[in-house]
Amino acid sequence: MELNESVNKVIGKIDKEVGCKNARIKIIALLSKSEQIIRLSRDEKKTMFPPNGYIFEPGFFYNNKYSIDDFISFRIEENSRALIGQDKFKLRYYSPDLHSFGLNARKINDFKKNDLVTNLNTITLEDKTDGSFYGITDKYVVGKLRCKNGKVEPALHHRIQIWNLEDDNLISVDGKYRLINEPRGKSIILDCMDEKQLFEWFREFLNQIQPDYVDLLDKNRSWREKLPDLFSKTDKEKLEADKIRLKRIEERFDLLELSRNDIKTLVDSSENLKVIFEKCINNHKDEYKENYADELSQYKSEIEQQKKKLNTEIKKIQNQKKTQEDYLVKLSSQIIEAEIKLSEIKENKDRIIQDFSVIREVLQVQNQNNNSIQENQSSFVVEEIKNDKNDSIKTIEELEEQLKFYLSKNTINPQFATKITNVISTQKAILVKNIKIGLSIVEATNNAKYIIQQVEPDWLHFKDFWDNGLGEIWNSAHNTPDKFHFLLLEDINMSALECYCRPLLDILSGVRKRIPYGQTPYPNNLKIIATIEPFEEPEIGLPVYRNTFENWGAIGFRFDINSKAEFLAKPESKILTVDFLNNRNFNEFDRINIQNDNKTELDSIFEV
Repeated sequence: MELNESVNKVIGKIDKEVGCKNARIKIIALLSKSEQIIRLSRDEKKTMFPPNGYIFEPGFFYNNKYSIDDFISFRIEENSRALIGQDKFKLRYYSPDLHSFGLNARKINDFKKNDLVTNLNTITLEDKTDGSFYGITDKYVVGKLRCKNGKVEPALHHRIQIWNLEDDNLISVDGKYRLINEPRGKSIILDCMDEKQLFEWFREFLNQIQPDYVDLLDKNRSWREKLPDLFSKTDKEKLEADKIRLKRIEERFDLLELSRNDIKTLVDSSENLKVIFEKCINNHKDEYKENYADELSQYKSEIEQQKKKLNTEIKKIQNQKKTQEDYLVKLSSQIIEAEIKLSEIKENKDRIIQDFSVIREVLQVQNQNNNSIQENQSSFVVEEIKNDKNDSIKTIEELEEQLKFYLSKNTINPQFATKITNVISTQKAILVKNIKIGLSIVEATNNAKYIIQQVEPDWLHFKDFWDNGLGEIWNSAHNTPDKFHFLLLEDINMSALECYCRPLLDILSGVRKRIPYGQTPYPNNLKIIATIEPFEEPEIGLPVYRNTFENWGAIGFRFDINSKAEFLAKPESKILTVDFLNNRNFNEFDRINIQNDNKTELDSIFEV
């Protein structure tokens, strides 16, 4: 198909505003000289109006009253200023012949008709702007309608017409619709009055027959024949709508929704009507009793069930309230006890200070004696395990086999070997149920220096920890990076960790990067393995808290780790290298399992 710019007009939809008042218009179809619509495919639009089926008009919104989404027809000419990739055509400068195109139409949903009646309140719209339009459904053209404040109503006289939808009389793009011409063919008239409007209309017509319509209904039986006389002077379309409405009135006359005052006026005006009305009411009363007795009984039963359920919930809430009140009483009692103890401490403050002065003097004497001893000897011994002639461990299975031997040797269940290798591969510091677990790990490496140190109650500062083994093993680990180093701490809670161990805890949690005194980071060949003394029953060690050990591993607290089985046969001794253990990789599934297992071990310690 070829475009003849001098003959054809173009139909388009104003797509959007570009820059300042410029318009981009989407091509829909061609309009021949004889006003015939020539529809275009998507490819034809791109070919005839390159590059994408649009035209560009500079300053369009300065000179025209149209808005975005309006359908227009116009003449075009080639845009000599268009660059490569820009729209080739624009409106013809000297005579664009610009006009609105088509009749406004909108897609309507949920349109239904019952015989010759429809309820427009069921219709929903996507476009809810005010204005008149024809409604478009899958089968019909409906109209004429108007939208006012989001509500759909007939444009004229509470009636509408519907026509069968003809595709050749409709164009649409991007969810917007236009009828090319007024709807054609045979139409059907539908009444759009709701019930209230219908009866108001009927009353008005009765008033036209005879103003005293109450008396007429009571005495004059010819009203049905006289009503059609009112229709003789109306137009044909209105007559058809009125006939539909009258039929609806006849069908519903027995159910006429008069107000209470209307009914009273009717009954008071006629003794006969009053008798009939009371008889009808009594008949309906008996009928309702008979027909709805079972349903009322069922409702009553449901109400009783809901009442019982509500009473149960009320009792539950009352019990919860009592429990909370008892708890508050208990807390109040505890607060009173605490206040009494605090009062006792305040009253005995001078005596406690005096007693502590005596203890301090004793400790000073003891420290002087200890210092004199420390000048001659250290509080720890550095042990070493080495076997330079052996081969290196190549697989995790070899490590587990070697570890199982040393566990059995130290009367620890060898079945824990896999769990232990997982923990030492992922954690720098580990809590163990029995110090023999740590010793078995040390021996299984065949490549380690280690110190076994008991935490003393007088460790109050980090210097106490550093001078009693940590500094020695830390510096040695940095100086000998190919050898494993272990610090085995017994009874880690014999003194307050938050005092003597704080810098190390900070490094394990990532708060600090370097250790005081040493001024170096945590060596990747150092493992700290510690035991805990009971801190509840019996109260041997100081209390410890879960959050202190969030970055520690744990082994042996969930199950009985001791073993009475015979020693396993000793495998060929091999050396565990630092690189092998540190370069061990876990998939995401295994890593999550190890983390969950470690969490469960810690929960067992602190009875979470």
